[in-house]
Order: sequence, then structure tokens, then C-alpha cells
Amino acid sequence: TAVKQAFKHPSGSEYLGVAVGPDGLLYCSDNNGQVTILNRQGQVIRSFKVKNGGSLYGIALNRTGNVIVSDISNGYISIYTAAGEFVRQFGGEGKDQGQLSYPCGLAVN
Repeated sequence: TAVKQAFKHPSGSEYLGVAVGPDGLLYCSDNNGQVTILNRQGQVIRSFKVKNGGSLYGIALNRTGNVIVSDISNGYISIYTAAGEFVRQFGGEGKDQGQLSYPCGLAVN
């Protein structure tokens, strides 16, 4: 994607998802269990590791500014504040009720 080409990850990981926040910043998920927040020039504003830190594919922000990520390696959907504070998590790898198998994209309203 354009973000991968335009903005290099500081640790060499790969950005897998990107969402634009209400603050105009880019919220990027990566394959190393981290969310990195960039300004429009590609400078890192802040970053945070997620609980169970797997491969974060999807990323979205809800109307309150919470960051929602999908972890394809562990089957979780996790919610954090924009500052990186854990809010909640659901799912888990599997095919039983309440479990998820490779959750990728996210959409919120």
C-alpha cells in the first residue's frame, strides 16, 4: 500500500493496516503486535504494544476515538484508547461460538 511505501516502520516490521483518526493522524497496525501513530509527514507520534501481541491486520477507530485492532495470529479483536490503554478484548482462535478464525478487516459505525 501507499503507507508501506511512503512510511518505513521504525523497527523494520511491516504495516498491515492503516486508519485515519479524527485527529488527522495515521493509526497503523503491524505484524509485530504494535500500533504506531504517525503524523502526515510520517513521523512517529507514539506507539503501543497490544495484549497478546500477534499480527495485527485490521485497524479502525470508533466515534469515541478508541482504536480497534484484529489479531489474525491469535483470533482476537482488541479495543484500546488512543493513548494505548487496554479497554477490552473478545474472540480467541477457534471455530466455536464466540471464537474467531483469522479476523482481518474491520469496519465500525
